Amino acid sequence: MTNNRPPFAMMLLFAFVVIMWFSSSAFAQVTHCYPAQQLMDRLHDTFNEKTVFKGIGRLGHVTVITLDKDTERWTAYVIKPELPPMGCIVDFGSSGSTEEKPGVGS
Repeated sequence: MTNNRPPFAMMLLFAFVVIMWFSSSAFAQVTHCYPAQQLMDRLHDTFNEKTVFKGIGRLGHVTVITLDKDTERWTAYVIKPELPPMGCIVDFGSSGSTEEKPGVGS
């Protein structure tokens, strides 16, 4: 009786390739990239957006969310770990707000 199942190593390799494909496609979908400092200055000076969140992602990029509290316009962008640093807009929208930590400001 023969075993027609693929070897465990082949299944593991296939799973690894699928995971890498989908995790790398997130950056591939970003099409609006600018020099990072230029993007930060424009969001601040032109759209009055201030940084409300900044964190280092698991792939080494910096994720930033900016918000204009008056108009509720917001932008999310990542700064890729490369030289020169490029800021790539991943999303933006309206009706943005921040939430206070429980017990703070209440």
